Amino acid sequence: MTTNDAGAITGKHTKRKAGVIATLAMALLATVTAVGVSSQPAAASAFGCASYGPSFVVSGVRLPKGTFCHEVNGSGTYVNYVYAQANVNNAILGTTCNYRVEFAFKNGNGQTYQTFSTPIRYTCFSAAGMSERINLYRNMQKGSVCATLISNGYRETTQCHSIK
Repeated sequence: MTTNDAGAITGKHTKRKAGVIATLAMALLATVTAVGVSSQPAAASAFGCASYGPSFVVSGVRLPKGTFCHEVNGSGTYVNYVYAQANVNNAILGTTCNYRVEFAFKNGNGQTYQTFSTPIRYTCFSAAGMSERINLYRNMQKGSVCATLISNGYRETTQCHSIK
């Protein structure tokens, strides 16, 4: 391998490496373009997760009982659906049983004006998890929507998103 006057590396493998790099760059550009075309604006929907339940530390890493995720899908104040999913990360800390999810819509002052609940599921979940979805297809007030995981009649965790 040698360098020319401009400091560029030259040699018999340079053209092959340049071809591989160009091919990878084109594949990356195609992937980014495809994802960009199919994705929705960030302001249209929101998704987030939080850990819940007791935890313990192994080798300096905190392992919570479970993870609860919540999505609101729509645009502006129009909500297509609300969705929640959860799983138990650590079966040693137990399972989540006899659960339901409550979606509470709050106005700009934080007052709950409408609540939707899934039926109570008289079963338990662990690593396999659960998911619940309620289709709304309607305008809601500006404010927030909070999803609460309730197990055996007690609140496990709540996760919220703004509606603007």
